[in-house]
Amino acid sequence: MVRTGSPVISVSGDGGFLFTATELETTMRMGSRFVHVIWNSNSYNMVEFQEQAHYGRVSGIQLGDYDVVKFAESFGAKGYKINHADELGPVLRDALTQPVPALINVPVDYSDNIQLMQNVHQEFIH
Repeated sequence: MVRTGSPVISVSGDGGFLFTATELETTMRMGSRFVHVIWNSNSYNMVEFQEQAHYGRVSGIQLGDYDVVKFAESFGAKGYKINHADELGPVLRDALTQPVPALINVPVDYSDNIQLMQNVHQEFIH
């Protein structure tokens, strides 16, 4: 299959990515191109900080560590791992040139998210 056009760029957290990660097989089979950036905290962080804000505790939010690069490669896609913020630009540029889908793993620290919730109207999250 001939792959044409510009790839789509999408972003999700690692937990959100895992909800539909196997769709990578479909994109490979269909010849789609995209670059997906995965903010990786090894947790369902959106759930975590909402549980903390609403209940004062969290439960069942940790994810196991998985290798995004090997996962991508197992489907024939291209995988990248970012170790420092200054790598993102060059890696993203390279990913956009790939003839196959590309996944970019970016480790993140969400430890300050609970502070963000302090400025959100509580009616919004309840």
